[in-house]
Formats: sequence, C-alpha cells, structure tokens
Amino acid sequence: MKKSLILLLILIALSSIAETLSVRDIQFSSSGPSPLNGQVVTVAGIITATDYSGDKYYLGDRGGGPWSGVYVYDYSHPVSVGEFVTLTATVDEYYGLTELKTVTALSVDSTGAIPEPWPTNCGTADTSESLEGVLVEIANVYVVGGVDSLWEISDATGSLKVKKGFSYTNRPSAGDTLEMIRGMISYSWNEFVLEPRFNADIVSAGDTTPPPDTVFTPIADIQANPAGFDEVIVQGVITAPAGALKDNQLKAYIQDSSGKGIQIFEWSLTAEMESLLVRGAVARVSGAVTEYLGTTEIEVDDWAVVGSDTMPAPLEFSSVSANPIPWEGTWMKARGTVTDRYSTGDGNWNVEIDVGGTELLARIWSTTGINGDEIAVGDDITISGIGGVFNSAFQLLPAMPEDILTVPFTVNPSGEAAELILPEGVFVPSADELMNIGFTVPSGKRAVLRLFDRMGRNVATLYDAVPSAAMSLSWNGRDETSQFVREGIYLLQLESIGVSGERETVRKTLVIGSFLK
Repeated sequence: MKKSLILLLILIALSSIAETLSVRDIQFSSSGPSPLNGQVVTVAGIITATDYSGDKYYLGDRGGGPWSGVYVYDYSHPVSVGEFVTLTATVDEYYGLTELKTVTALSVDSTGAIPEPWPTNCGTADTSESLEGVLVEIANVYVVGGVDSLWEISDATGSLKVKKGFSYTNRPSAGDTLEMIRGMISYSWNEFVLEPRFNADIVSAGDTTPPPDTVFTPIADIQANPAGFDEVIVQGVITAPAGALKDNQLKAYIQDSSGKGIQIFEWSLTAEMESLLVRGAVARVSGAVTEYLGTTEIEVDDWAVVGSDTMPAPLEFSSVSANPIPWEGTWMKARGTVTDRYSTGDGNWNVEIDVGGTELLARIWSTTGINGDEIAVGDDITISGIGGVFNSAFQLLPAMPEDILTVPFTVNPSGEAAELILPEGVFVPSADELMNIGFTVPSGKRAVLRLFDRMGRNVATLYDAVPSAAMSLSWNGRDETSQFVREGIYLLQLESIGVSGERETVRKTLVIGSFLK
C-alpha cells in the first residue's frame, strides 16, 4: 500500500511539471484545429512580429517553415522582435484561427535573428493551414484591387487577400506589379490572408532602381574629409547588421565599392530595421554626415534595402596596423593570440590580441551574442569586425558569433588534449544521412559536445558525460525538439572539463545542406 501511494505521488508530481513545447507541437494537425485546443501549454519560441492590432504579436520556431508560427493574443507582456521567450498560455481556436491567449507567464531567455521568410505563392498561401502564423514571402505578384484595409494580389497559382492588421501605409494600386511582398499568414472571415508588417514588406517592381539624377557619394571620400560633406546618399553592403551593436538604437555599418565603410545611425531601432538591415543586404541610405567621439556616421533620414550581395573581402589588420584609425568603419580581419580578456559588465567584454607584435583591442558587446567566457588567454583566434574609434583609440568591433573563430591546435603525441574529428563535405540529414563524429578528452575529464548556430545559440547538446575511451557517435541532424536542423553553417564545439573547472575547447565548422528539388 505504501509503495503504491509513493508511486501515485511521484506520478502526480511528474504530471505537474510542464513540458516545454515547440510551436510546431501546437500547430501541426492533419485536420485543421490544433490537437491541443483548450489546453494550457508552455511553449518556447522567438518573437517574429510585434505591434499587430496595436500590441499583439507572433511567436515562431527558430527554424521557420511550415507549422512554425502562431498568433499570440496578449497585450500584458511587452516583447520585441528577436527575443527568444518561454511563455505559458491557453491554446484557442478563434473562428478557425489557432492562437495563444491568457498568457500567465513569460520570460525572455535570449535574443537572436528571426527565421528568414518562407518562400511560397498565392495559391499555396491561400489554402495551406501549415503556413498560418508563419512569416512568408511571395515574389512577382499582381495587385488585383480592393480597399485600403483589405486588398488582393494574384499570381499564376491563384489569388490571396492582403489585410491591414499592422500599421503600414504603403498601399499599391490596382494594376501594380510587386516584385516581392512579405508578411504573416493569418486566418480571418473563413479565409487565409497575408499581413504585411511594415512598408518595406511591400516592394514594387522597379523600387530598387534609383532616380536617374541620384548621385551616390563614395564612402572613402566621406571618411577622408567628413567636414566637407553635409547631406549624402550612399549605397553599399551591410557589414554589421541592425541590432548587433546596439539593441535600442540603429548602429549598423555599410561599406561600398570604394573599399571603406561608415556607421549609419538613428536614435531608435525598429523591427523593420532589424528584419531588413541584415548582413549582406544592399542598402541605400541618405542622411547628414556627423562625428561622435571619433566615429564618422550618417544620421539617417531615409533608407531602403534594394538587394543583397556577398560580403566585401575583409581588410587585413596587419597591413594597416601601424596606423589603423583611417580605416574606421571598414570591415577587417586579424589573426593573433589572446593576451588578456576581461568583462566590463552587463555581458560586455574587452579582448586584447597580439597580432604580429601589435596589440589589438576587440570590443565585444553583449548584443552580438558572443560569449566572452568562451575566449581564453592563449587562444589562437581569427577575428573579423568593424574598425572602430573611441576617444582616439582604435578597436575592432565583431558583430556576430561567426566573427570569432578559434584556430584548431595540433594534438600532441601524448594525446593529452581534446580532439574532435568530423567527416569532410556537406551533411544532408533530410536525406537520412548520419554524421559520424569522433572525439576524445584526457582521462577523467567530462566531455560536452554542443552545436551552435551562427548567432551563437545552442541548437543541440549531443554528448555530456565522462567517457571511458575515445568516443564515436552518429548524429541524425535533429535538434533538441527532434526537428531537422535548418540548412546553414554551424559550429560544433567540444569542451573538456576537469574536476576543478579547468576547460579546454575545440571547435569545428559544420555545413548542413539539402538536395535541390
């Protein structure tokens, strides 16, 4: 009797522990309504859009794609795009729209980039339950007509209504052709609709062509004589994205074909900026040239994203180390040995690097997602970033976790070092491939094997134990939620941890791909 009672109490206790779900767990259904309709759930995801109908928002899985988004009817918890949150709410089917309501708890766990819009077409978006709540994009559509708050687009696959739940003002006219339109898929009045988030989600054909009298000022000319310029227009590639170096102001960098870059600045940072001013985007920016504590910047009057391009080749710091200040604002790269690293508070770090006898200071802001704890004195690193100047002193500003890579060391003959072995080539888990991963750590030490995405987020922990010998495991390419990891470049990190806390880290780059259809 006593054993049965104890077992019952254990089962009751376990049942009270809420399982953290993905958005897909809530949305995936073969019949339409959520299988969890009416239940209180705890779900983790990233905020993909805010300010819907005033103050509501959308939540998505980090990987994006079908079944990955849901509308949250909540105005009690202020959130921002890019915040990874865990919330507790009730699943509800509101006239056919799956939503989360009555949010009783919400915590912000981290920040990062939202998923790329899922490419689709009018016919699919108009009929697909799987895209409800998902950020999508549709190329080359024709505006059929309608009114300001509900209009219609079409392509060769069908037509789709466009609604105005967000506060955009860019309303095309009937007969216009749109090069691209993006937004959230919702369900209203018994049909699926597209909800653009802001003006930049609606790209008219020809929008990327500047007026014939537009004169672009070379950034190199501005940097050579900032006082000689007032209002300018520049066009180039975004090298440090919006939100990476500051989370409440626009502080991004742009570089053009003149070989130099410059900061673009605005006192506020909007969701539109964070979504579009990403690394590799080609932007056209107009504004006034100013200087602040040695940093030349353009105070933005207007901006537009007009395309995308590859990143410019980084300038080698060693080639200008004697006098790097003239290269403020420019995308650079250096390789050297870490001589010191220390926290300056609030998740910010300074890292001092010996680059061929020249001391280089790297300033790491908490908003970059780079963890300074993972950088150790003595590490041989390659670091990329923006050349910066603060109070007449030069510093390098990495903007994303991928900007700092530890150069792998050679395992010594005694084998008393951690070692990580990966097969060559691209890994395609969606084709039922398995990746064989080999690793070893010194005897008696704990091995922790983790996979990180380009924003520095832990996608999966593949091993965490004290091995008794060299290890080999086969990974199926799935993350913590048993979903396939999205295509892209990842960092596989092996940590060897001793009983007193001493650590040794080995990192290797991993490319995940898929077959072309």
